[in-house]
Amino acid sequence: MKDHEIRELVSELTEIVPQYGQTQQLREHIREAVFKAIPPSLLAASSPDNSQARSISIEPAEMAKEDMRAPNKKRGAKMSERYVEVKTFEVDYLCDALGCIGFMRPTGTAILTSDPPKFTHACSACGDRQVFEVRYPTYRRGVAEGYGIEVMTEGKHCEGP
Repeated sequence: MKDHEIRELVSELTEIVPQYGQTQQLREHIREAVFKAIPPSLLAASSPDNSQARSISIEPAEMAKEDMRAPNKKRGAKMSERYVEVKTFEVDYLCDALGCIGFMRPTGTAILTSDPPKFTHACSACGDRQVFEVRYPTYRRGVAEGYGIEVMTEGKHCEGP
């Protein structure tokens, strides 16, 4: 963003503050104003999977064991282990409603009669409801070699807190 755009954004936000005080509504309104100011091309360029990823936050690195196997991993014997640096990524699902910039959040309702179970989500901005087989936000673990993230074969999706 350019300097004058940032100044305009800050002035808009300072006008919003007295209306709401310190509430969740204020945070949502500020987030909406910020996303309106950022060009869509920048948002699309920052996400690796444009259909699902909206924001990716990188948590501190952790260590995970990776098995070293013979060339045929499925049938090969385990030869040794090594520790690799692993990072966890939070992947949000953006609401599909026209002009909405909210994120889909679980409502706590699950449809258990279907296989696999489906989770009901509501948009944080417009309240639109959708059903997904995956509960968003999801957390993906990947081996961190630079920023070329390679998703591990085990634990591709692990449910977050």
